[in-house]
Amino acid sequence: MASIYVLLIRSNTFFSRMIHMATGAEYTHAAISLDSTCSKVYSFSRKYTHIPLPAGFVSESVYRGLMYKCRKAPFALYRAEISEEQHRRLEQRFENMLALGKFHYSLSGPFLCFFGIQRKRSYHYFCSQFVAEVLQELGIISAKKPASLYQPADFTLLSELELCRQGNLGELQSRHNRLSVQL
Repeated sequence: MASIYVLLIRSNTFFSRMIHMATGAEYTHAAISLDSTCSKVYSFSRKYTHIPLPAGFVSESVYRGLMYKCRKAPFALYRAEISEEQHRRLEQRFENMLALGKFHYSLSGPFLCFFGIQRKRSYHYFCSQFVAEVLQELGIISAKKPASLYQPADFTLLSELELCRQGNLGELQSRHNRLSVQL
């Protein structure tokens, strides 16, 4: 068996602070990793560390870029088991999506989600919508709720996901560095 990881964080960006103020949620961003170190996570987010736009499908890491700069940001890492074949297909799918370069961040998505308005546009996602859709396609969570209505905090309530770790990103980064040195 293999695993997929859902990384939830709340960074110190303006957009994250606004979402936190509006929802009061502990986490404002969701991403998927195919390994527990989160050295490579996939999400819909800003493409450049210092500016919010353009945004779209990106490969991020807790060891570089914006996530690295947000060492005090709270995080939670959840895990679900998938087959080796599903893991290989996901990795290929994510790399193909990056190569295509036609996936965009849905600027209206988080606002519509907040008001409970479902909307799906081709090639446009916001972070938690993307994570929910992937989990639904894998059969990890049911499709009772549309992916476009998932907020990052919703993943903390899913019994299908197992909490692995939580704390701040600096702790996650340090833990990985200690493990690397021991190997």
